[in-house]
Amino acid sequence: MYRKQMQSWLQFKDKPTIELIKQIQKRTDPKEISFSESAFHAFVFRFEGDVTKKAEVICGSWGFNIEETIEIVQNVFKKFWRYPKFNVEKKKEQNLDKAVILYLYGIARNELTDYFNKKNGLKLSPYDGSEELVYDLPEMPILDDQADYNVDVQLSKIRLKAIKAALETLSEKHKIIYLTYSSYEYSGKKLPRELLCKLREELGVNQATIRSYKKDVSDKIKEYLTIYESYEA
Repeated sequence: MYRKQMQSWLQFKDKPTIELIKQIQKRTDPKEISFSESAFHAFVFRFEGDVTKKAEVICGSWGFNIEETIEIVQNVFKKFWRYPKFNVEKKKEQNLDKAVILYLYGIARNELTDYFNKKNGLKLSPYDGSEELVYDLPEMPILDDQADYNVDVQLSKIRLKAIKAALETLSEKHKIIYLTYSSYEYSGKKLPRELLCKLREELGVNQATIRSYKKDVSDKIKEYLTIYESYEA
């Protein structure tokens, strides 16, 4: 069994980096997972040395020991496996391997910061990596119109109506951006990098557009909320 796995890994050893990345990106296909894992092993073998050298210098200056450095490097490649979003067309560096190394360095910086914060109890994130884009409003509970609602329930019902009405006047992209932010945004916290990346890539927009769309929705909801509150009063 080990020999078969080694042979499978070795068949990717000399493949161009772009082929390794494309194969890794197929990892969610059950028919491709074995090849993707082998391609990933080849990818790690190719770039782990460069990332480790860089991490050793930075981690040393931050006071991390060798075990912690190894853990951070491992986290870098785990993150690449989970989110192999590298897009060569968006990279300024012409040499692909150098572009990949710089990309991995960026992941390493984030992982090092997260590790430092976690170790020292600083800015602990409320996110765990399971966050996904939100496409639809949750179903509104069925309420008896004759019930004696308290004020909070009535206000929530009015707000939900206003949100639905506002979203119906805007694009699907507006809707997804608003629902994703409203589902995961915490006061004083930015959405996790991976989730923001998913938003940009799936919707084909940049961060400035996301901020603009988010404001559009907020303004429209305020407009409809005023209308519904006046109507229900």
